[in-house]
Amino acid sequence: MSEEDQTVFHVIFAIVACVLQVAVATAGIFGHVIILFVTYRTKEIQNKYGLLLVQLSITHIICIFGELMNTAFIVAAPVLPKTECFKIFAALLVVMIWQSLIMLSISIDLLCAIVFPIHYRKWTARASVCVNVVVCGFISVAYTMTIYGHTDTTGSGICNVYTAQNHSVFTHTEALAYTIAVLQNACYRNQHRKTMRTISMLIVIYMCTWVLSILTTDAIHFVADVEWRFIMWMVASVLQMLCFAQTFYVCYQRSSEYRNIFRRLFKLLKLPKDVKIHLQQVCSPEKTHIRSISFVMT
Repeated sequence: MSEEDQTVFHVIFAIVACVLQVAVATAGIFGHVIILFVTYRTKEIQNKYGLLLVQLSITHIICIFGELMNTAFIVAAPVLPKTECFKIFAALLVVMIWQSLIMLSISIDLLCAIVFPIHYRKWTARASVCVNVVVCGFISVAYTMTIYGHTDTTGSGICNVYTAQNHSVFTHTEALAYTIAVLQNACYRNQHRKTMRTISMLIVIYMCTWVLSILTTDAIHFVADVEWRFIMWMVASVLQMLCFAQTFYVCYQRSSEYRNIFRRLFKLLKLPKDVKIHLQQVCSPEKTHIRSISFVMT
């Protein structure tokens, strides 16, 4: 392949990747907004998993916007001092680590529900969620500051979120935790099995996209060619965008309760004159007939 052909290929690849990023970002933001609205209006799903999904949606919305900014930096490829590059992406780094810890806590919570079902029922939802917010937030900030402490203050290079940090520390921890949770859930054969299917699938899909993106960024360190590094950065960015956007669609496919609420909500788009009336119908417990949040595969 000639140099001119390579240039054309990279331009086309960049355009396709950017268009895909925007499409996935739009779908992801739409889905997360729906989750936030439905959870806010429906008390029956304001339980532990529902509130954890709210945290996840908030962090993923921030990550989606940050990933779009990161894509712009990958395409522009500005050369900046390492410290300045870190400061640009510091907030995004905190939130990215935060959302990974939330997923880790969800997988641990799922594992506890499977292994210790009696003790698990005694844990209150709000206390668990509050502790999760404080602990995950503190660890995220502390870990980001640790990254900054090891940043080369004299060096410079191409600036994007992957050159400003390293997720390799979390790779094995996350993969191990998610794998244990999924395997335990697959072997579980009592009444809790159906209620865990949606969360299990959420963890599996997250693990596939997030860990693959981490492994891709780790592999970049062994690639010297700038053009191939660009391609791998874009691939990792697309994988992470898919990771950040998938929560709503997993809930829609795997949970009949969420699916029924979402379908009622979508009717509002067709009946703008009766928005207020249908808003009450969508989110009213009497209309939805939801006893509790039960993730059931239908």
